Amino acid sequence: MGVVRGVSPDERAATADRLSRTLDRLSRSRESLQNNRVLVAASDYRLATSRRLLNPTGPGAVPSRDDQLRVLARGRLASGVLFAPRVAMWAGFGSGLPCAVCEEAVGPLDAEYVLRAWNATQLVAHFHCYVAWRAELDALHGVGSPSAPASAPHPSPDRED
Repeated sequence: MGVVRGVSPDERAATADRLSRTLDRLSRSRESLQNNRVLVAASDYRLATSRRLLNPTGPGAVPSRDDQLRVLARGRLASGVLFAPRVAMWAGFGSGLPCAVCEEAVGPLDAEYVLRAWNATQLVAHFHCYVAWRAELDALHGVGSPSAPASAPHPSPDRED
C-alpha cells in the first residue's frame, strides 16, 4: 500500500496501538462505572436503612410494634371489643389468658393489666398493649389536645349516665 499522505506504516501501527489502548480503557471505564453504580445503590440502601433506624417515624419508616399495637387497639375500640375502663384496674403477673389487644397469651413473666367495666366485663392486657389502648382512648377523646378540657372523662359504652 505504501505511504498514505505522509503517514508511514510505523505511524499507522502506532496510531492503531493508541486506538486499541483507548478502546481498552473505555471498556474498563464502562465496567468500573457499572460496578460503581452497584456500590452506590448498595450505599443508598444502607443509608436509607440507617435513617429508618435513627428516625423510626420519618418518611419510609417501617411501623414500630407500638404503632401496630395502636392500630389494633383502635380497631378493637371501634368494634366495641375494648372499652374505656373506669371501675377497676389492677396489675400482676400474667395468667396465661389472651391479651385483649394483641390476642397473644400474657405469660407468667409478663405484667398483666386486668380491667373491669361497669357491667363486670373483665379484660386482660400486656403492659405495652394497655399503653397503646390508653393512648388510643386519649386520642379518641382528645385528651392532651389544646381544645380538650383537662378533666374530660372517658365515656363508658357500658354505663348510661
